[in-house]
Amino acid sequence: MANGRTISRKKTAWWGLLFHYASVGVSFISGFIVLPISLKFIPLDLYGAWLASGNILIWLTVIDPGLGAVLQQKIGEAYGGKKYGVLPSLAWSGFAINGIIVAVIVMAGLFLTDFIPSLLNLPPSIDASLVKNAFALAVAGTGMSFLAFAIAHVNVGLQATVGLGLPFFIVSLGSIALTVVLLYQGFGIMAAPIANVFRGGVLLIWNAGYLCWRFRSEGMSLAPSFRDVHGLLRLTMFTFASNSLGNLANSIDSFLVARVLGAGQVPVLRATRTTIESFRPLVERPFVALMPALSHLTGSGELDRSRTILLRLTILTVWAVVLIGGGFLSLNDRLVHLWVGMDLFAGQSVNALLCLGFIVGSLCAGLMNVCFSLGAIENTSRIRTIQGAMQILLMVMFGWFFGMLGIVAAPLLATVCVGGWMVPRLFGSLLKFGRQEYISLIRESLFAIVAAVFASLSVYLLRPNSWLYLASCAILFTSIYSLLLAVISTTFRAEIQEGWRFAISIASRSGQKRMAA
Repeated sequence: MANGRTISRKKTAWWGLLFHYASVGVSFISGFIVLPISLKFIPLDLYGAWLASGNILIWLTVIDPGLGAVLQQKIGEAYGGKKYGVLPSLAWSGFAINGIIVAVIVMAGLFLTDFIPSLLNLPPSIDASLVKNAFALAVAGTGMSFLAFAIAHVNVGLQATVGLGLPFFIVSLGSIALTVVLLYQGFGIMAAPIANVFRGGVLLIWNAGYLCWRFRSEGMSLAPSFRDVHGLLRLTMFTFASNSLGNLANSIDSFLVARVLGAGQVPVLRATRTTIESFRPLVERPFVALMPALSHLTGSGELDRSRTILLRLTILTVWAVVLIGGGFLSLNDRLVHLWVGMDLFAGQSVNALLCLGFIVGSLCAGLMNVCFSLGAIENTSRIRTIQGAMQILLMVMFGWFFGMLGIVAAPLLATVCVGGWMVPRLFGSLLKFGRQEYISLIRESLFAIVAAVFASLSVYLLRPNSWLYLASCAILFTSIYSLLLAVISTTFRAEIQEGWRFAISIASRSGQKRMAA
């Protein structure tokens, strides 16, 4: 008989947020350290070919029907509803389907290895055998990571955070360190795929071990059962197209740049975009961290308690994305210059489109994650399918006629035309938002834009030529933005006061504990 443990959804969300932000820190380290070191040891065109081959590898995952997210939602809902008897069948059914998917991905990847040079239109100056070998090894690493994350989705549905977040953080840091060591040891583009194999293998072993321990500790059976295969496949019929098109749409840019402009331009786009995209998890991860708790709430029938929290979180996210987007619009050229050199900055027009895409895309992605966790699997899948199809079509067309500028403009246009109006409506209907809630969101968005415009003007003429000067400009931008927002927004002032009271209460409790000790 299962004896499900007592779960604190608040602790699950907070620990989840902590480790999600820890993973953001890992992404910063990876993006800002690995790229310049890689360019130090690997020729620019060869590294661009490796990055473009990574797009093709991601394309292989288009056969992934999005089962992991569905499985996490169903496990969390069943666990919240104390339906422990269905958990083993859900888990084993998900593993069976994912095992078949991984086998197909790996076989397809190994088959495509010999075609990589022609697909990327590599010139004779690039050693095609190196790119093929790196790609084949990356296929193996992707397969192991895919299996590891399939098991991790079950564990997250069981509200596991610390047991998964801490090992993931440690293994990810180890993978980065291994990449750097291998680069200095002369492994070239083989460094990254070797580190990926290490990361995928360790995470697979850990997640499988944790799952076995968790099931046994709660008295749940580990006996194989596959009676939920049909139900999961039925749900993934909706997520398949959205997941496939989404993966393809988000991973075709480097390939198109390599085909249209040459492999040497791929690192230019990557360098300009990495600085901006590295901040995307900062604003998306709070929504992701809440996903297990929201599914648990849905199963327990206590969803109404989350309405106010989610409205506040959405407004906070609006303030954050406008701050970050406006800051990079003003300072990203200097950041790239100091980081990897001005030759790898794609230009202000491309930068502006990337910043706008960051703002709109982060908001839509965060809200869609919430909708998915609340059980709106079919609706979110339709939105992602339509948006992904439009993005791919526009990227191919715009890339052919307008080059890099068209390639980065297409995702923004697709997101605005589809997700920009469909996602807020779905989000509001699920949480039963009224006219007042929508007015609050629109008002705070306008306030944030006004504050960002004036903050941008304050640093427009400044040209920082050192890291210290750049940091000072970023602090100036943030300070002016926050000050103006505090002046014009009563909601922002209320959040500051709430944060101050919370900080005082934490300090007071800490002082009381020290005195008691």
